[in-house]
Amino acid sequence: MKELLDKLFHGKMTYKNVDAVALILLATGFVAALVILTIRGDNTNGAIEILIMLVFAAVGIWLRYLYWRCPHCEQTLPWRVLKSQMQHCPGCGHRIDWR
Repeated sequence: MKELLDKLFHGKMTYKNVDAVALILLATGFVAALVILTIRGDNTNGAIEILIMLVFAAVGIWLRYLYWRCPHCEQTLPWRVLKSQMQHCPGCGHRIDWR
């Protein structure tokens, strides 16, 4: 599956930009849900809107799982650590270049 995504993103999806893509997907799902809620009116229970937000969030989390890895050892990087605080991979110790 990762090979298919690499082709889709022309090999430009990396650990450096996956956070931004995941955040954009989450925001897009939120905006799409709000637009659909506005169009449909307020006499609905909002199940479709919640489902749309969940799908976009799940895709963002899935992309982050696939690409949030050390470029040297391919070990998954910790999710709760900010980029500015993580200078080295906790698995192999190599320096991580965020630029």
